[in-house]
Amino acid sequence: MWPELLPQLCNLLNSEDYNTCEGAFGALQKICEDSSELLDSDALNRPLNIMIPKFLQFFKHCSPKIRSHAIACVNQFIMDRAQALMDNIDTFIEHLFALAVDDDPEVRKNVCRALVMLLEVRIDRLIPHMHSIIQYMLQRTQDHDENVALEACEFWLTLAEQPICKDVLASHLVQLIPILVNGMKYSEIDIILPMFLLPLHSSSCGLQGLSICYCAVLGIGAEVA
Repeated sequence: MWPELLPQLCNLLNSEDYNTCEGAFGALQKICEDSSELLDSDALNRPLNIMIPKFLQFFKHCSPKIRSHAIACVNQFIMDRAQALMDNIDTFIEHLFALAVDDDPEVRKNVCRALVMLLEVRIDRLIPHMHSIIQYMLQRTQDHDENVALEACEFWLTLAEQPICKDVLASHLVQLIPILVNGMKYSEIDIILPMFLLPLHSSSCGLQGLSICYCAVLGIGAEVA
């Protein structure tokens, strides 16, 4: 089934009918999420060699939902260092930078998620751009969309575990710490809600994430000082 299904879905991405294209991307995203290792195996003749370049083409699509699907599909293969993605890593990063200020929050969230994973597995490719990436993440940590802001928080946690952290972050602490402190404030609804409901409330989850980030950054700041 797979050898016939995948080429058909990839061909449907070229459809001029938006619903057909979006539907095909939705199916491909689910397949990428559930079968990432299989797609990078000899058992299927490594379809990623065709799929990854195909997905990258849609990073510039006029529809934000299609752009989001495209990034989400590629993101599934970062942590496993799929060879097809590694062969296109510079193009991937270039396309991510182009989408950094996308108007759609889901696109921005997926861009942040990609950069966090790349920081962990291909930091060598990010180091030349680290100043700009840090400035970008400072903005996204203050994003008006909470899901984007929480995704950006993961960047600071991941960066805190990297050997280069002190060197690249020291000059940015004066900006970062106030942002994290501000994000740790309780909202009015957090104060009103009974304590047993707080773990279920999204902003309390944000508070927890920002608290962890703040503690990690404080440790870095202490070492720098």
